[in-house]
Parts: sequence; structure tokens; C-alpha cells
Amino acid sequence: FWGKSVEAEPQGTITLELLKHGEAYTWTNPTCCVHNVLVGKLWIEQYGTVEIVNHRTGDKCVLHFKPCGLFGKELHRVEGHIQDKNKKKLFMIYGKWTECLWGVDPAAYESFRKRERRGDLPSKTQPDDGSQKAEGDVADTVPEVQETVQVIPGSKLLWRVNTRPPNSAQMYNFTSFTVSLNELQSGMEKTLAPTDCRLRPDIRGMENGDMDLASQEKERLEEKQREARRERAKQEAEWQTRWFHQGSNPHTGTPDWLYTGGYFERNFSRCPDIY
Repeated sequence: FWGKSVEAEPQGTITLELLKHGEAYTWTNPTCCVHNVLVGKLWIEQYGTVEIVNHRTGDKCVLHFKPCGLFGKELHRVEGHIQDKNKKKLFMIYGKWTECLWGVDPAAYESFRKRERRGDLPSKTQPDDGSQKAEGDVADTVPEVQETVQVIPGSKLLWRVNTRPPNSAQMYNFTSFTVSLNELQSGMEKTLAPTDCRLRPDIRGMENGDMDLASQEKERLEEKQREARRERAKQEAEWQTRWFHQGSNPHTGTPDWLYTGGYFERNFSRCPDIY
């Protein structure tokens, strides 16, 4: 906590296995900073280096999430490259993690950057930030949105952010996907584990707009958890996780949570009654 902002450094490694292709990828997350947690308008930036490793081929993608900087020039910008196991650069990547990512041949990328440094490219207009400095004493000024990513000739679009739903501003700026995470459609109960959070009675109350019921159910669930913990203490029993167990990551050798099995086969016989 830095007074006006909160900085979070995610720990641990994420593993993605593509079984069909026989490939496994691991990566870590960048540092996330939330500005104006007490006063002013909230805004977020991410910075740091992310390395995505293909453990079958030895290829690696190195992405640098740029810090905002003094005038917000680098806000949301990402630059990096893909290299083979011999560290030869195969592909350059650039863009914004809030907008789009492009890829281009390393030679074309370096040529463009050289021209940019020499000033051969058309000049960009910088936003006037003078009017925002007055409130800098009480809040971290929200950087103005820079112009969209300047596309280098010959680039290929790798990813573009989806349009937010119309009511996103009233729903914590969620995407269409995150807005629907608690959705419980008719018939889904038959295929969900009884411990699935979509079946939580307090969440269902909130989703249905019944805040009194949600509050009552939340208190009931918390007391049920405390009682279950007291019962385990009496029996000197440790809580056993159902779908994951601790072990060694087969790709990195580091301690990790490994999938136990049974979930996708819908084997819910050993699920505890937690709701």
C-alpha cells in the first residue's frame, strides 16, 4: 500500500496443457497497481516482464508490460518477442493489453524503430496534461487515453479486445463473459458439482436482487463453516481438497496444485455438503 495506490505482485506459475497438441505452457502474471483507492477516479496499470515458455519446443515469449510513466505515454503498452530455444528472435509483438496486440517480422520491427528514433515518421500530437496537474496532491491523475496503437507495415493482428456490453459501466466494467459467470440456466444443476459457487444461496439471492435473503444466507453459511471447522478440530481431521492435490509441477519442478481427476467425469459422490 503506497498511500494513494495498492500494488499487487501475483505469486505462482500458471500452467496450460494443450493435450491435443502435446504442448505445455507456463507463465507468471505482471505486477498490478490500482491507483486512487481512497480519493479520485480508480484506474489500473500493469507492469513487469512475463515469460511464456513452450516446454515441448523450448520456444519462449517475453512480454514487457510498460509502466505508465510520468505523462502516461506508456500506459497499457506491451512490447516483446518470441524466441526459439537458441534465443533467436522469431517474431516481435507490440500493442496494448487493453486494446490489441500485433505481431511482425523482427527485421521490419527494427527498421520501423530506427526510423522512429531518427524522426522520419510523422510526429504524434501529445495530449495537454496541464489542466490535470492541479489535483495531483490528492489523487493520481488518470492518464489521458493515448492514440490507438500505431501499426507497423506488414504486421499481423494477433488479438483485439471485445466490445463491452452496454451496461458495463454499471457492472464494474465487466466483459460479457464476466457478467455471465454467476448465470444459472435451467437444467444446469444436473451437471454442476453441488459445491459449484453458482449454487450458493447467498449468490443466488444477490443475482435475483434479494439482498436481505443474500445477507441472511451469507451469515448462515459462515456459521456452517465455523461449525464444520470446530467438528474437524474435535476429530483432529484435516480438510481434504476435492479436485486438486499438492505436488510437483511436471514441467517446472516447482511445488504446485495438480488436478486430481473426476470433475469432468461428473463424479461428485465425495463432494461435501458446504451449502
